[in-house]
Amino acid sequence: RGIALKAWRAGGCQILYRSARIMSIRLRFDMADGSTSWTTVVTAYAPTFRSKRAEKDAFYNSLQTTMNTIARTENFILLGDFNARVGSGTSQDDWHNIRGPHGVGTVNSSGEELLNFLALHGGWICNTWFCKKPRLRGTWMHPRSKRVHCIDYIIVSQADRHRCTDAQVVTTAECGSDHGFDPLGTQ
Repeated sequence: RGIALKAWRAGGCQILYRSARIMSIRLRFDMADGSTSWTTVVTAYAPTFRSKRAEKDAFYNSLQTTMNTIARTENFILLGDFNARVGSGTSQDDWHNIRGPHGVGTVNSSGEELLNFLALHGGWICNTWFCKKPRLRGTWMHPRSKRVHCIDYIIVSQADRHRCTDAQVVTTAECGSDHGFDPLGTQ
């Protein structure tokens, strides 16, 4: 617990460990006009598609508890491996303000659960809104079928969607994982 952690805390930042699957960091920004702005960054690792219902419920309960700590007036960024496929949105579906037209594949039951959760919290899935080549949209390849899926997402609040200018997968990132890395372009 080094110098960087002490500096973050001295600067007003708060690091909260919610569970083995969820951590959040609350960052304070002193704005040029003298005001203070807060952004909470939440990292999450959801149970896999085949996990037991109790494990999935525990994850979403913990994520709900985390989201409840974020004031509606504050910004949030939710990053993680959600082990869920949300597919592509259309203007006719229930989640047309949450997922964009450039998702990968079709929605599965875990994706429906994530989309319903985001509907409650005003979330916007950045990496489904930008037209990219297929290789820059998939974040994980199934080891047996070799099919590419997008199960890792960058999510911001609907109020901050105008700040997200780009999101794509970096396939050459060496980060000790079988998942692609999602950099986020912001203003």
